[in-house]
Amino acid sequence: MKKILWIVLILFGYIGVFAQEKTIEQAEFDAVYQNSFEKLKGKSHRIIITTQSSVEGRPQTDYSSKTVLEFASPTTSRTTYESSFQSVNKKTETIRIGGKTYTRKESDAWKEESPKVKSQPGNKLTRVDNEVDNQIEYKFLGSEKLNNQSVNRYAKIAGKKLVSSANNKETLSITTTKYWFNEDGMLLKSDMEMENRTGEMVFHTRLTQIWELDPNIKIIAPTLDPTK
Repeated sequence: MKKILWIVLILFGYIGVFAQEKTIEQAEFDAVYQNSFEKLKGKSHRIIITTQSSVEGRPQTDYSSKTVLEFASPTTSRTTYESSFQSVNKKTETIRIGGKTYTRKESDAWKEESPKVKSQPGNKLTRVDNEVDNQIEYKFLGSEKLNNQSVNRYAKIAGKKLVSSANNKETLSITTTKYWFNEDGMLLKSDMEMENRTGEMVFHTRLTQIWELDPNIKIIAPTLDPTK
């Protein structure tokens, strides 16, 4: 009898979770998403972005990266980028303070970058993929706990079919992105999973972003090598 009661309670728990899930209009999702970035304005915060990409049957093409973006103010930021591809690891760091930019690779000395002049767009011919089908659905997935915080979850599911003008090959892609917002409406996390199929080739990509408020972020100009 106790076992049956336990099973019934579990089933009711699952029903409660699924009962929260519902399809919503894009305008409802956009309002929540856009409002979340108002919570970051003028506040020191950090964004951690991790990516993973692979091709089925070809582990040698696996790629991963981690980017940490820190903002002490709208004009002061620090970026650390690390990547790994075919067992080759790379790391770069960038600091921007006002109109000045400083960079370094690996453990090299810091150097100040000269202002870049934007190049004029050329007349290069590029391959055009014709979009023949595109479907997007938005969902509210209910509430749960994330790092001991109550959060509301949303999802955007996008399906697309492209036809290459170069070889007439079809590419089918489906992208599912989930979002976690706290009770104040701030976006805490997003997780995107994408699958692309072109012929027998299947590409997988995952991109996760985490937002953190941190009033202790401080960014100063690095010490430059006077001999450079």
